[in-house]
Amino acid sequence: MNIYPGAFADDRSKILDYAIPSSVRDMDDPQINHYDVYEWERDNQEPIGGVPQHRGGEFFSSVLWEIREEISNAAAEYNAFVAQEFIPSNVDFEGFREAMITVDLDAYNGNNVFEIQQIFFDHGIGDPPPVSITITGPSSVDLWSCETYGTIKTGGSGDFSYEWKLDGNFVGDNSNYIFCPTSTGTYPIEVTVTDNVTSDSDNDGMLVSVNGGMGQSLAEYEEAIPEKFAIHQNYPNPFNPETTIRYEIPEPSHVTLTVYDAMGREVRSIVNDVVQPGYHTATWDSRSNMGTVVSSGMYLYRFTATPAGGESEFTGITESNTMLLVK
Repeated sequence: MNIYPGAFADDRSKILDYAIPSSVRDMDDPQINHYDVYEWERDNQEPIGGVPQHRGGEFFSSVLWEIREEISNAAAEYNAFVAQEFIPSNVDFEGFREAMITVDLDAYNGNNVFEIQQIFFDHGIGDPPPVSITITGPSSVDLWSCETYGTIKTGGSGDFSYEWKLDGNFVGDNSNYIFCPTSTGTYPIEVTVTDNVTSDSDNDGMLVSVNGGMGQSLAEYEEAIPEKFAIHQNYPNPFNPETTIRYEIPEPSHVTLTVYDAMGREVRSIVNDVVQPGYHTATWDSRSNMGTVVSSGMYLYRFTATPAGGESEFTGITESNTMLLVK
């Protein structure tokens, strides 16, 4: 037997009873609060007290009560009461949702449409409200530093894909983008977020100013002399297929930079040489010492630097960091 809201909402007293909790319906812990549960109960259980509509009422109560909690009681009740006046007697739950949205658009300029859509969706009815995003992150970055950009999202199903662009060029498809500029200037960063369930999408962007920092170019950057040994987190991370690792050498030193897999086995020796003082960068292209492309997963890179001369005011360094290759 198919139960519809219209079948048990013939007058205001009935729908008001479903909307307001009682000793029978505990809205803090409703027995049936999702359409999948209601559907299973409807198809597999005997009617409660001989009244099959009770299960639909229990489910409908949980939806309407949550709407009352999210928006004003007056708006929730008005939308529900007026919606039932023009719906057909056999309207389904999604039809009632659309009727409430229509009423809200007329009576409240659509101020509550987002909440109505979201709550019905959370209970298994209809599509979610359209996704809306705002990009987050600093509008100013120092040269050779790294900053993370992300999004604040409302609406949508929760299953999203991402497309990041820097100066119009694709740079990543993770939920966050790490920007590590190598030259000064102003750069547009844009992101498009697509709901994988509804195919709805939204985009946002911002202009990011890169300050001078340590130099205007890679050559100037690497000619500067740091004050101590240091190794930095790779960027981007996660990455595919390449990632960059920055390190700092204050005096001529023997440097090793080696990648290991999760089992501790050497994968790639990136640097193994005497390196002159400066700010340096090294790139790993996801290949092993044999030249083969490695599989996705967590990898560790170990950095060691020991002054190459005799006596030195600097102490050597050995540090390790993890990085994630995602394909």
